[in-house]
Amino acid sequence: MKLFMIICAIVFSIITSYLAFKDFLRIEDAIEVERYVKIYCADRRKLPSLREVSNKFEFFKKENGWYYFLNFSNNEVSIQYPMNLPLPGAPGRMKLSEFAPVIYANSIRITCP
Repeated sequence: MKLFMIICAIVFSIITSYLAFKDFLRIEDAIEVERYVKIYCADRRKLPSLREVSNKFEFFKKENGWYYFLNFSNNEVSIQYPMNLPLPGAPGRMKLSEFAPVIYANSIRITCP
């Protein structure tokens, strides 16, 4: 029984480490996207289109869990990207699943004056 618990702890640690590593890479990507959108807005006084963001960042696709929602009436954008763990320093607000206590994404809101 003791060996089984040790194996379970090791497997859990490996899976958690893998998910954290993937999330840290996504955080770096999210920071780059956020920076790009803010600089684009400051330079052009408008928000970039989904096509412009997708052309700039090859990972920015729905298939990868990245979403870009423009709200033209408020001149703001919401960028949603996938996450697995509640890591500090991740830009945006955590989105929780309605069905299970699981974080599935972070959402960044950017307003362009």
